[in-house]
Amino acid sequence: MSTTIHIKYLKSTLGIILFFCLVFASSSVKSENLREVVGLEGTWKFSVGDDLKWANYDYNDAEWDYVHVPKSWESNGFDDYNGYAWYRKKFQITYSVNNRSLFIVLGKIDDVDEVYFNGHLIGATGIFPPLVRTAYDVRRKYHIPEDIINYNGTNVVAVRVYDEYAGGGIVDGPIGIYNDEDNNLLSYDLSGYWNFEPSIKTFNNSNRIYGLEEGKMYVPAYWESYGFPLLDASATYSKSFIIPTGFNSADMMIVLGYIDDVEIVYFNDKVIGKTDDLINHDNRGLPKDILLSAYNIPSDLFVKGGSNTIMVKVYDTGGLGGIYEGPVGLITRSNFRQLKQRQTEKPYSIWNEIFKSFFE
Repeated sequence: MSTTIHIKYLKSTLGIILFFCLVFASSSVKSENLREVVGLEGTWKFSVGDDLKWANYDYNDAEWDYVHVPKSWESNGFDDYNGYAWYRKKFQITYSVNNRSLFIVLGKIDDVDEVYFNGHLIGATGIFPPLVRTAYDVRRKYHIPEDIINYNGTNVVAVRVYDEYAGGGIVDGPIGIYNDEDNNLLSYDLSGYWNFEPSIKTFNNSNRIYGLEEGKMYVPAYWESYGFPLLDASATYSKSFIIPTGFNSADMMIVLGYIDDVEIVYFNDKVIGKTDDLINHDNRGLPKDILLSAYNIPSDLFVKGGSNTIMVKVYDTGGLGGIYEGPVGLITRSNFRQLKQRQTEKPYSIWNEIFKSFFE
């Protein structure tokens, strides 16, 4: 083999290896700009067993054990225990104008959970017995409705957990109350409750979630976490909103965070984009789950001083589904460039440059 051919062969092989490194490295590219408001890692109250009165705000848990969170309950001394258990934690939240949209993040829970905030069920992931569906590998993040928060007073979070086998409990962090500073880049925030219509009838537990009316869904969030754990199909989101007469609609986009799996987006009944549009020449070869779903809105589609409607048809091919993470709303192109830069970590850029050097 000649030296030239050998170098070409080596270069091609390394290029292929680096391509796969790029793809795998890019799986960690996506990141939220979460700011911690209250840290909740550390000591929690804990009890094995199951009683829904343990969710109550004023329940007396003085006789409960103490455990460290995050850590499996086996690592906290409850060896070989499988079944139901509860965690409780008291804390304070000081009011801030920046705390417009707060979330509780509970890392990963093995296997199934329901989370109560001041006695109200705010989210659940997985399915409890008798039809157990584990969600051990899903990060828990639930919106906290502002009207149930005790600002400058005591708040109580209670977490109901079911573990089917092996390690159980709140096993991985981060753990805390957060808000998402990426929302500050939006010109018009559209996160919150949207109309929601699944294409098929399936197990629906959403009527138990606080503030979640029938036919509604919180955005952004996996629809499994808000009452539809078996919806591996399609669903339609829609939301109407009024834009002020003086709103500058030029150079405006809609950003829908991250969507699992694919979508078609309509603005005032006109198609403005779909998943294939995201996979342009700049994004080819990158996994869909690291691409923000964002589309240009023609200025003449806006109804200023009147009602506008955004509709998103989402198709989930299996596993988790929905408009599940990230800022959702209207954003200028310049702010969207900032948002993309925040969402892209430096390791990706380094790999990208190395990758390019082997093919240029």
